[in-house]
Amino acid sequence: MKTKYVLFLMAFIGSLGGAMVRVETAAGAYEISESFLLLTLFSASFMLGRATAAVWSGKVFDRKYVMAYRNMIISFILLGILTPGYLFVSVEIYLVLRLLFGILSGLSWPVLQSILLSIVPDTTRGRDMSLYFIFGSLGMSTAYLLFGFSTMLISITMGMLLYILVGIMGLVLPRRSVASRRKNKTPQRGDGIKIEFVIIAMELGFVSAILATDTITGLLLLKGFSRIQISLILSVATYISIPISLAASYGLATVSDEFGEKIILAGLTLLMVFSVIVFIYTSGATSIMISIILLRVFARSFRPILLGLAKSTMSLGSNIGAMNASHNIFTTTLSPIVGVLIEAQLPIGIAVLTLGVALLSLIHIRKLS
Repeated sequence: MKTKYVLFLMAFIGSLGGAMVRVETAAGAYEISESFLLLTLFSASFMLGRATAAVWSGKVFDRKYVMAYRNMIISFILLGILTPGYLFVSVEIYLVLRLLFGILSGLSWPVLQSILLSIVPDTTRGRDMSLYFIFGSLGMSTAYLLFGFSTMLISITMGMLLYILVGIMGLVLPRRSVASRRKNKTPQRGDGIKIEFVIIAMELGFVSAILATDTITGLLLLKGFSRIQISLILSVATYISIPISLAASYGLATVSDEFGEKIILAGLTLLMVFSVIVFIYTSGATSIMISIILLRVFARSFRPILLGLAKSTMSLGSNIGAMNASHNIFTTTLSPIVGVLIEAQLPIGIAVLTLGVALLSLIHIRKLS
């Protein structure tokens, strides 16, 4: 299926450009402000904008596909046009740019994910979503590697060009056929947004608060790592996690497609708890890389299985948008909390927060039909 592979490539290119911009501007802002809390506010601002837009774009996808399609293309191009703005404003204004970038991301990425789920068979929904996120991870990993050996100007220029390229690539995607195909689908879970999907998605929001580029860059700087060391830790950990994630994500998605999602999602939740505790309580490069690898495995395995559940609902776009919004809202809410706890050197607080998120998620995983 040609369209599917175009979507995978767009995920790679867009993630490469976006991560290049975020890691470069986060490092630059920390060097100027020396404020870890400011970096968590960057993440919060971005996710706030993305959450707001994701809900709306999901509903538009279900009701007016052509409008959602056009908004997606325009948003990617605007992301490219706005990227050079980081070169001309103070770090405090980065908060505004992060908000704008979040809104445009919410108008684009959930639509891309909804298109993918619309064109793939029900029997491979988890596996196809897994491959989509693996391609995105490859782009992010490449960005982390390039970061240590590039300048601000190069990173911003690459981000601008790659965003615009993704927008242009979107022109080859189906303009009406997706909507017409969805009308022929027989829903299995009914109409409307599923609250259990929204609650479980908060777990992804919590992990994103921990692993957000702004947050993790600041945390590693706070632990005393240099720019080159950060580049190596992030790139090596992410690259190592890719083959592991590919095997785990695809394998677990295959199992969930065949036998259901409950046990897989619950097991991944326990992996998340262990990984976060290790990440927060250790300061050695090796243990930090191991925890990052495990958290990447969690995110890349958990997210496609969870989003794949929307395939069997009538309101596919609305549920994709709602899960993205929940993910983003909890990242927005928890990023500053994580930042305050880390700066106050209260790892026990993050441990309690981790257990609370896991418990609430497990309760709602049990409710899945």
